[in-house]
Amino acid sequence: TGIMTSCAVRMARCAVLVAAAIGLAAGNEIELEENKWGWFELGEPNFDLALKHSKPLFVKFYAPWCKQCMQFAKEFQKVTKQQDTVRIARVDGTKFPNLCQRFGVWEYPTLLLFTEQGKEIRKYTGDRLARIMIPWMERYYHDTPLHDPTQRPPEKSTYERIRDAPWTMKAVGLLFGIGLPASMGIALYDKCIAGPRKKRAFRAKAALGKTA
Repeated sequence: TGIMTSCAVRMARCAVLVAAAIGLAAGNEIELEENKWGWFELGEPNFDLALKHSKPLFVKFYAPWCKQCMQFAKEFQKVTKQQDTVRIARVDGTKFPNLCQRFGVWEYPTLLLFTEQGKEIRKYTGDRLARIMIPWMERYYHDTPLHDPTQRPPEKSTYERIRDAPWTMKAVGLLFGIGLPASMGIALYDKCIAGPRKKRAFRAKAALGKTA
């Protein structure tokens, strides 16, 4: 009876371990399933699991309220659909701040390419256009230095600030940058050139009228 009881206990333990392993495998598969747009939704529970794949992983760290992230959404979809060399994923930084701190995400959107199963990280800082990003992540990322999560990024250049500005602000800037100087130029032309010409023409006509 003792032997049978011991065997039953061992079999029960084995059954529990097998069930746990199956459940874990099933859970991992569900967590890493691509959504209908073709990318992975990652967070703390499944991020390390995603890094174990042999393919590189390109991750967008974003915030739901970030206007630049919204503007980048269409190009992000293009990156997902127009290549299959790199896996695409995104992380909501507002839900997983620990991941942002771990990988040195100080702003949104931040685009990181993980290669060698996460041993190498590179940050993409170029134009957020699919036709430029895809060649970089497939071939030219080697020219980019490794990303140091502990180092804060430098201050943005004027070009980067203009690039990241909302389109409404760009439109207003264009209006003032072109419209205002043009208006001032027209006013100066009327005052300095057109005005004196009109006065001379008027005087000439007046002189002709007197002589007639």
